[in-house]
Amino acid sequence: MIPTADAPQSRPSGGRIQGAGAAYEDARRGHLHGMEDDVAEQLSKIAALSGADEVLVTTSTYDRADMPGSYRRLARAVGLVA
Repeated sequence: MIPTADAPQSRPSGGRIQGAGAAYEDARRGHLHGMEDDVAEQLSKIAALSGADEVLVTTSTYDRADMPGSYRRLARAVGLVA
């Protein structure tokens, strides 16, 4: 359980939140990651299995300046640009 702001004493020692590991793993479920070709293959499989006409993609990088490049590589990998 995530403690409320007015109850910091409920946080276990070490500053870790109980159940945070499980919450993190739940949040990662369905995320794709890897090299361009691997991600393109995974996206293709998901689109085919779901019958989707479109796929919404978001990306996250530590350095926000790298994000446009990540989108360009993904677009190239799935054949949207040369």
